[in-house]
Amino acid sequence: MQSKLLSGQRRHGQVSQIIMEAYRFSNWHGTHSCTPERYYEPASIEEIKQVLAKARSERTRVKVCGYGHSPNDITCTDGYMINLKKMNAVLNIDEEKRQITVQAGCSIKSLDVDILPEYDMALPVVPCVGEPTIAGAIATGTHATGKQYGTLGSYIVGAKILTAGGEIVACTRERNQDVLRAASCSLGCLGVITEVTIQCDPAFQIHSVVKPSTFDEIMGRVDSFPDEHDHSKFFWWPHTENVIVFNDNRTSGEPVRNDFSWFWVVLMGYHFQQFCMWIGHVLPFLRPLINLFLFKVLINHTVDRVDTSYNIFTYPAMYSQWINEWAIPIEKTKEVLCEIKSRIEASAGLYANFPLEVRFVKGDDGMLSPSHGRDSCFISIITFRPYNRGGINRKFWDLFEDIVKKAEGRPHWAKNHTAGASHLRSVYPEWSKFCAVREKLDPEGLFLNDHLERIFGDKKGSKKDS
Repeated sequence: MQSKLLSGQRRHGQVSQIIMEAYRFSNWHGTHSCTPERYYEPASIEEIKQVLAKARSERTRVKVCGYGHSPNDITCTDGYMINLKKMNAVLNIDEEKRQITVQAGCSIKSLDVDILPEYDMALPVVPCVGEPTIAGAIATGTHATGKQYGTLGSYIVGAKILTAGGEIVACTRERNQDVLRAASCSLGCLGVITEVTIQCDPAFQIHSVVKPSTFDEIMGRVDSFPDEHDHSKFFWWPHTENVIVFNDNRTSGEPVRNDFSWFWVVLMGYHFQQFCMWIGHVLPFLRPLINLFLFKVLINHTVDRVDTSYNIFTYPAMYSQWINEWAIPIEKTKEVLCEIKSRIEASAGLYANFPLEVRFVKGDDGMLSPSHGRDSCFISIITFRPYNRGGINRKFWDLFEDIVKKAEGRPHWAKNHTAGASHLRSVYPEWSKFCAVREKLDPEGLFLNDHLERIFGDKKGSKKDS
């Protein structure tokens, strides 16, 4: 989270939490920001209860923020903002079941790098960025890739939620099951998730082979591609035939091979690439040539690595970016990708950014999980912001959303999308059931904001964010 204090910091009565007024919150990408009326860093459930009680008495809304890596405004508010960074403790470890219970503010990186290896365990899936909190990642449907592996929320076997009324609701696969299925991708609107229990895997390494291919070659076997390796994905560079394929398989006991090259990773992969992207931002008609050039210079070779799952799956988010990502039924992968490519080629004056990322995720039963009830292909288009400049490539994004919506697409909740209640209701079979859980836990809409009102198509009586 990149934010700064604009005015004083003080203590509130006997409460040890930090309160800041006129605090400026900005997401990591710098694409959205807000100035909440008050910003809190509680260290206990009792302190959270006091914040919620005060919010109820003043009819002020509350949002919980984490690392702030979501490129959209899902956490923004002008009401009260709560950051759970101080609530990051390990509460219980069941080595026999390979389950760990942690407070909501624990980061994915802390879990998978510092805590779980000590018990010879690992998270089943790790997203490409490890800094977000476990609760924030779950709330937005965070995922990795692998047809046999679900979203991170699908591995939550228990949780505790502090509701708007100050009640703690415990949910598991056996007790309050519907609440757990709603909480596994909650959008932050059910209450304050205070702790979660995660089903882990035995620790494992990844043997990763990354190699160039072509669009036609991948489309020729795209139906079988997700089954060829444990964790498969590919990136396509628009306006070219170039594809980079990631073939990642689980292994153990292999010597680590993961060399770092300052020249290729920092000088070329960061500084030189950023300069080229800036040229594409200033002169969009050069993007097709830039896409081709950067692929040939930086990508067009095979990389063979072995390392821990965390070190392979994560990589530094080097540039601020706009991201639009949607999940479609996996059987529609070829149809959708070929239509995107053909319409780009047929659209005069449309200059698409690179890359277009394609990943695969197992279906699950989370009510608002983008993979609810079906194995899914996640397709994301990215507009990098070199030197923190540049807006959404609207012409490309409109084309992309038109195609994925027709294919029964569901948006990634943390990304930049335009989906509203009408479309979302049509693609989520349990939309009404989720809304019923939300109404029960938060009848006054304490945890809503402008972003969530657009998604759910309703407003409540709070004086903030209305």
